[in-house]
Order: sequence, then structure tokens, then C-alpha cells
Amino acid sequence: VIAATVIGGVQIRGGVGSIFGVIIASFLLAIINVALAALGVSGTWQLAVYGLIILLAIVSDSCLNADEETQ
Repeated sequence: VIAATVIGGVQIRGGVGSIFGVIIASFLLAIINVALAALGVSGTWQLAVYGLIILLAIVSDSCLNADEETQ
């Protein structure tokens, strides 16, 4: 759930986000989950992929917010 909200664009510090983004992110994570299982990837590596996706979402959110604050 946390991964879907972060990937969906809800800010970690709270407040801003859209339900549409969270729904799309939920579908994305479900597709990734099924694809990794179909490829025979172990559960440990699946969690690592989820963690990497969350980290990328947080970094991109931070970069976008930093750009907005400087303007």
C-alpha cells in the first residue's frame, strides 16, 4: 500500500496526491508482481525490486519538488 501511494504521486511529507495516480500505481505493482513470479524470481528479489521502485519514486518526487521550490 505504501509503495502504491508513493509511486502514485502522494508526497511522503503528506497532503498532496491523487486517487487516480494511486490506482494506476497499484495496477503497475500488480503487473510487476505477476511478471516477476512468472519469471521465477524469488520472493527476496521481488522485495528488492519493490524497494528499488519505491526509492526511485521518492528520489524523483524530491527532485521535482526541489525544482518547484526554486521557481
